[in-house]
Amino acid sequence: MEEKLDRYQCLEYLASKLTNEPVVSWAAFYEWPSISKERVCNLTFSQLGCTVPMGIGLALALPQRKVIALVSDGDILMELGALPTLGRENPRNLIVFINDNETYQTVGGYPTMTHYRTDLAAMARAAGVEHAVTVRTFEDFKKEVDEALSKSDGARFIVMKTEAKPYKTICDTLDWAETKYRFIKHLEETEGIKIFPTPLQDQKLSEKHKRS
Repeated sequence: MEEKLDRYQCLEYLASKLTNEPVVSWAAFYEWPSISKERVCNLTFSQLGCTVPMGIGLALALPQRKVIALVSDGDILMELGALPTLGRENPRNLIVFINDNETYQTVGGYPTMTHYRTDLAAMARAAGVEHAVTVRTFEDFKKEVDEALSKSDGARFIVMKTEAKPYKTICDTLDWAETKYRFIKHLEETEGIKIFPTPLQDQKLSEKHKRS
């Protein structure tokens, strides 16, 4: 029987290594908010297929910061078109972690295609992602995390073969709209940029439309 990882243990280790890196995650990472102590630079998506594209966009927009994407096997399978983009753009600061437990765990544990013959790391490499690996031991996982955070030599695509264990913690107090606002305000403050429009910006935009 092939060895598999403990998802919770892996997320705990990852959280212990992070400082202010933006983390985008698929909603099924229920344990991440509590493990990471509800970091202001967490952003969660409830739509399958959005996480890797958003990670690519953030990494390209913030090349001076590490960006983490926490993705499930079902999430990436919903948007395989993101893989060629990841291979082509190759953002040096993006780390993608795939929680591959080979099931759609949140809807009853039905098998995903990775339960059969689909190899996500091999697909990523074929799409041009040079560093795309599958890890099955905790020591290998820690090594991948440490190297990814210390190096900036290209996008990293790390598939974690995990057991489909019940969730240890599920945070039911998060308001996703509020966390999105908090995440954007954090980027504004730490990067010295403006993302939310201000009244003055609104006024200039209105005047521009009037003149056109």
